[in-house]
Formats: sequence, structure tokens, C-alpha cells
Amino acid sequence: MPTNFKRLCITAILCCLSISSHLFAIPLEVLNDPNFILPINRKPIDNPENKLSTALSADVSTNPYKSGDSVSIVCSEFMFTTATGAGSDCWGWTDSSGTEYAIYASWNAIEFYNLETASLAGSVPAPSGTWHDIKTYQNYCYAVSEATGTNDGLLIIDMQYLPDSVHYVNSIATGSAGQRTSHNLSIDTVQGYAYIEGTSSVNQSVHIQDLSNPENPSYVGSFGPSGGIHDIFCHNDTLYMAEGVNPSFSIWNMANKNSPEMLTRVTIPNAGYVHNIWPTGDKRHLLTTEETPGKTIKLWNIEDLQNVQLTDEYLAPSNLAHNAQIVGDTAYVSHYESGVVVLDLTNPDSIVEIAQFDTYPASENANYNGCWGVYPQTPSGRFYASNIEGQLYVLKEFNTVLADTLIALDAQSLPGSSVRVDVWAKFTLDMREFEVPFDWSGPYNLSFDSFSTAGLMTEYFEEQLFSALDPFNNRASILIRSTTTNSSPSLPAGEGIIMSLYFTIPNNASGGPNPIIFSPFNGKEPSFRTNCISYTPDTVSGSISLSSESCCIGIRGNVDNSPENPPDDNGINVSDVIKMVDHMFRNGDPPVCEEEEDINGSGGNSPINISDLVALIAYMFQDGPAPALCP
Repeated sequence: MPTNFKRLCITAILCCLSISSHLFAIPLEVLNDPNFILPINRKPIDNPENKLSTALSADVSTNPYKSGDSVSIVCSEFMFTTATGAGSDCWGWTDSSGTEYAIYASWNAIEFYNLETASLAGSVPAPSGTWHDIKTYQNYCYAVSEATGTNDGLLIIDMQYLPDSVHYVNSIATGSAGQRTSHNLSIDTVQGYAYIEGTSSVNQSVHIQDLSNPENPSYVGSFGPSGGIHDIFCHNDTLYMAEGVNPSFSIWNMANKNSPEMLTRVTIPNAGYVHNIWPTGDKRHLLTTEETPGKTIKLWNIEDLQNVQLTDEYLAPSNLAHNAQIVGDTAYVSHYESGVVVLDLTNPDSIVEIAQFDTYPASENANYNGCWGVYPQTPSGRFYASNIEGQLYVLKEFNTVLADTLIALDAQSLPGSSVRVDVWAKFTLDMREFEVPFDWSGPYNLSFDSFSTAGLMTEYFEEQLFSALDPFNNRASILIRSTTTNSSPSLPAGEGIIMSLYFTIPNNASGGPNPIIFSPFNGKEPSFRTNCISYTPDTVSGSISLSSESCCIGIRGNVDNSPENPPDDNGINVSDVIKMVDHMFRNGDPPVCEEEEDINGSGGNSPINISDLVALIAYMFQDGPAPALCP
């Protein structure tokens, strides 16, 4: 044998030995008590401090849904935790390449998170304090704070260098008299003006800054009602104002910045603190919130400004709403301890709650904890939610009909040999976990040897274990899960083989097919689990049947018994080399069809040995002769 080829074989074998150490072929242990059932607890969800994680939105220990159900749910795609442990507002920005960035105001910085890489892309110091507000215009981020200190005033940040970094540009006074603090700002992105909540003195409630030079805005003027305001929304020279301690909101024509025209003012009966205001896209309705316990979110018809009408009200269980934004006919509300609430405004006379994501599961009271801000104005349909306690959630709403199936594929083999049953799944949503309970009772008295995900779409799932096991009564339940670390994403929605089950057929086996049934066992039922829901798929049982013919077909070498792909490759690929190495050198399971491993066709005269492995490697990598034909 040429020296170079020997080296190639040795290298390939060593490589396979390394790879095979990661295969999930888990043998059964012999249990002494035939009546003993082994339940195995799940590991806690991995959520390292100050690192990205994916959060579960609710208790998913049971399956509230099943295949065929129509569901409307909110799932957490990412959760970022700031090192400061506190924060306030959130916003978003999308660059010219379509990459989305979630922006979060932590205690003392404005932080930018790249959602393509799920990582912090940069930050700029801001005044230390619990109240910040953020908006964007072109490639600039503007932030204000009620605190003074580092970069106080109107903080300007250039985002054009993302994803590499963000750059501090400037920090200017918000008004003409050197004011440096503000609670809120709005940017009219059509006309290019910033409207900044100012002091509470007469005619000084809103400061106007011209953004023609976005890095160095110029002061235009100030205006507003006596007693101050709280929140502003301005679009195309129409400004909507929530007037805080004044029990009212107002609408203004801002075409003449030096002399704004008030179009209407509406007094809210028995109002709390009029905190937030946001119009619908068609400007026919607007939503207001009152940051006072027990005060409702209110939807108003503003088609006739001289006769504004309240159409409906809503309040989540915590009884304390904060901020709201609207996209189309859908409102997204940061509702403190109730988290994020999604509302359907299609019928203005009847607000309908679509979904809720609890960012503060600790309690459900009218306290100033939990969700502070929400931002739904994204091209992807994601929305962001910020917690006072320092978390930034990236959320996605799903409205779908579950059409999910778990199937045991039929298999066939000889008495006295091993057989593999592939478990195939179709799943509608991105999947984090599969629970597969099964029963192999039947006429053959099968022995269950192991399960494996090697070479399958679920191979990277870190947790692979028996969640319940009773081999004496031919029952088991297998749990496989992708844990919640940065490098372990959910499995994208799709279909395919998720695990393989390995059995041994006794030499004296006879009779009809032996069923493989997905039946509930020891409190486990077939279930698919996403980041936020668990549900039961449709199931289709499979069977193992006996074959009187050789299990080997065509040429030898399909050691792992994989399907041909492409159809003319006899199913031979690198996974067969891995399977041989695992069997020969690591006490792995024997192949389903042992004749496939006898590459040189020596049969019973010579045991399977290294020459078979070398012959397979030569065929695959050195254009060596084809393996021997099957009997």
C-alpha cells in the first residue's frame, strides 16, 4: 500500500474517531427491578448572566395546543440583558442592507444590538438615570434623559458604521436657554424636525429643532400649554400631544413652526396622568394611555376634530399601562407587570386582545415594574420590548394553523439482526424540543438497543436523554432539546428525520409486523416545543416486519442503512465511515445489516476488520475499487 494512502487512511480514521465521540448513540442500562420506571428530570434552562438567551414566555410543562389548532402567540426570539441591570426605552433601526438593530436605553448608555448576529454591536455613554427616550432619523440616533451628566441634552449618535461600531457625534442643549434635560422626544421624519419635551413653564413645553444638519440641529422655537406635557407624536406637520397632569390631549398643525395652530383639545373625563398618545396610520383614530393605576387605555375617533368620540377602552390584568404604538390596525402596549399586550383595533368599537407576552412573571400588580417600552415598526414583523429591570426582548407574533405530524417509518430486517426505525416529523414552527414516548410491544419480543441523532437535523441538540424508561414493559420516552445558548438556535420549521431507534430482532422471531406506537407513557406524551408553546402533534404508528431475503442491496458499504441520495449512490457517504469506526473502535452499535460492513465480501471466513474500513475509504476518497456485491 502506498505510504501516502496509508497516511490518508490513518488520518481519516482518526478524524472519524474524533467525530464519533460526539455521536448520540445511547445504550440502555440493565435495570434490576422489572417494575421500576425511570423518570429523568430535565436540566434547567441555560441562561448565563449578561449573555444572550432565549426566554420561555410561559409554563410549557403541559400541551395546551394540538395539531389542527389555530394559534396566535408571541414568542421570544432573543433576550438581551444589560450589564447595568436597569433601563427604560427601546427603539429600532434598519440599515441599507436590511440588518435590524434593536436600540436599548440602559441605566447609563444607549446600546445597539445586531439581530443578525444576536450580539451587542456598540454603545454610547448617556447620563445615569432611569428615564431615557430614543428616536432615529436617517442614520442618526437621538436620545434625551431627565438626568444630567455624561452626554446630557440631545445626544446624537451616528449609526452608519454599524455593524462595526457606533460613533458619538454631539450633545446639544434641547432649547434656547441651555436646557439639558427632557423626558420625551418625537421626530417628524417626513419634514425633518425634532420635537423635544421641555420645561413646564408657559409656552416652553415643546422645543423644536431643525434637523437639516442632523449632526448639529438648529433651534427653531418653543410652544405648548401651561403646566407642561408628557408625550409627543408628530408626523408630517401634525403633532399629537398627551398633556400629562392636564386631563387632556391636543392636536396641532405645525406647518408654521413659529405659530403652531391648535386644532382641538379633548378633556378626558376622570382622567389619570395622560401619559402617551399614538394615532392610527390613517389618522382616523388615536390611542391614549394614562399612567395611573386603574385608568384604561382609550381609543378615540378623531375624524371630526370638533366632535372627538371615545370608542372603546381596555386594561390588562396589572391595571397599569405605560406606552403604546400602532402598526396598521394593531396596537402594541408596554403594560408594566403585564408585559407586552397586542390589541386588534380593526373594529374601533371593540378592542380585542390578540396576544400577551409577560416580561415580568414575578407578579401582576399595578406597580412600576416590568415592561417600559415597545417598538413594533420593523420590516421583519418583529417587535421589541424593554424592561425596567434591564432586559430587552426581541419578539415575534405567530398566527398559524398547526399542521404537525410525528411518524414512525416502517422498517424490515432479518431475525437475529438489528433494525433501525426512523422517526420523521413535520413541524410548523421553529422547534426547540421533541418529546417522543413510544411502545414496542409486539410478537417479536424486540430488544431496544439505543437511539441516535447522528447525521440528522437534530444532531446538534445538546440534551438527548430518556425522560422515562421501562424496558421490561417495552416502553420509553426520549427527550431531545436544543438548549438556550448563543450557539444553539431553534430548528427551523420544516420536516425530516429527527431520531433513529435501534432494536434487535430475536433469532426465533415470527408472526406479523411488530408495531412501534407513539403512546403516552409515565406522564409523557408526544410533544413539540417552541420557545413559548408546547403542543401535541398528530401521530402515525410504524411497524417492523421480517424479511427472508438478504438485507444487503447492490454493492456493500451502506453501513448506516441510510436512504440513497442521490438515488444512484447506494446510500454510501462519510457517515458510513463514521459508523464503521464507531462500531470497530468505540464499541458502538453494530450496523442494521452486517453484510453492508463486510466491504471486501470475505463473509464468514474472516471477521470484519481494518481491511474493510481501508477498502471503503479507498473507494470513497482514492477512486479505489468498488465494494463487493451483496449476496
